[in-house]
Amino acid sequence: NKLRILPAEMFNLHNLTTLDVSSNQVGVVPGDIEGLTSLQQLFLSENLLTELPIQLCSMTHVTRLEVDNNNIDSDDPVMKMKRKERDKNAISPRVVRTSSLWEDHLAALATVEHASSKQDEERIAQRKLRLGDRHAIGIEVADD
Repeated sequence: NKLRILPAEMFNLHNLTTLDVSSNQVGVVPGDIEGLTSLQQLFLSENLLTELPIQLCSMTHVTRLEVDNNNIDSDDPVMKMKRKERDKNAISPRVVRTSSLWEDHLAALATVEHASSKQDEERIAQRKLRLGDRHAIGIEVADD
């Protein structure tokens, strides 16, 4: 597959429950993803992602998230928040099945001292500012 950018029209599909864009060349998941209010399963494995959109933190209806084989930093604030959410809801977890990458990140985080909440909040605020510039991106699909 050659999808590089998720089409803006996609985020108007309010009844969409599963989104699988695995095995593409997606480099950014726009914050507009929060428009997918019925989304329960999100498959982003095998892309070119380096971070997850901060809006995923408020999407508590997403019960399955797979991000294998991307370049997402283990210190990514969204990953940390999703981990805290999973730990908090250990009896009835919202993330039913995590990817191996996610588990690797959790193991790495267990051995490294966590950054303070203030630092995480600052990184999230910085990411929100950066995301403001990304709304101007158009749709781009490579030709076969």
